[in-house]
Amino acid sequence: MCLAIAVTIATAAFIGFAQDGPYKVLKTARVGGAGGFDYVYADDAGRRLYVARSGNQGAPGHGLGL
Repeated sequence: MCLAIAVTIATAAFIGFAQDGPYKVLKTARVGGAGGFDYVYADDAGRRLYVARSGNQGAPGHGLGL
């Protein structure tokens, strides 16, 4: 929920700076559950988005599929 609010505010703040470019939304995923969101990192080379969370997330070192 906090991430959605932050993204909405950031989008509204920078809508005037939008330009045509190579970036576009390919896929969306709902991220929810217990815990909060810490950081978001976009890996350009690997074409992945990492969302760091606090709370129980399963076994260390294992990715969670969306």
